[in-house]
Amino acid sequence: MYKYEGICCCECGRELKDQETIYIGGDEYICEDCRNAYYDCCEDCGKLVPDGDIIAVDDNNRFVCEDCSNDYYACDHCGGLFSDCYLAVNTVPLTLCDYCYGYHYFTCADCGEVYYHEDGEYVDDCCYCRDCADNYRNCILPYSAKPSPMFLGEGVGYYGLELENRQRRR
Repeated sequence: MYKYEGICCCECGRELKDQETIYIGGDEYICEDCRNAYYDCCEDCGKLVPDGDIIAVDDNNRFVCEDCSNDYYACDHCGGLFSDCYLAVNTVPLTLCDYCYGYHYFTCADCGEVYYHEDGEYVDDCCYCRDCADNYRNCILPYSAKPSPMFLGEGVGYYGLELENRQRRR
C-alpha cells in the first residue's frame, strides 16, 4: 500500500503543516524558521533566494538575486555593482562608482576626459591631463628645450660673436 508522507522542509527535514509551508521551487519547501535563517528576498523582484546566492549592490545598500544583478553596472575600478544613481562616470570605455571616481580619478578641466590621478597635473588650481597641462603651464623651459630663433628687422642679418669689454677707469 501507498503510504502518504507529509511535506518536509528541505533544509531541516521537519514535517510541515500548511500554514508554515513556503514553496521555493521544484518539489522543495521550507519552514518559516529556515526561511528566516537561510533565505532572503531579492529587493528588485521579490524572489526568495538562499543567503549564499544573494548579491550586494549599490555599496551594500541593496541585495538582489543573480538574475536582477544583470541590470546593474560594474565599476571598472572596484568591480562592485551599482545602479545609475551611484555612478559618477558611465561612458563606453569607462564605468566608475562615486567612491572610486572621487578617490582615484579626475576629469581634465580642458578636454573633459576622465583619467587616473597619477596621470594628471595641477596647474593654477585646476587638474589637467598631461597633454592639456602643457597649454596652461607658464614656467621656465627645461634645459633641453630649443626655441626657434626670431629675427627682427629687414634685410640681411649679420651673424657674429658679440664681445663685451670692461675698461679700467684711470
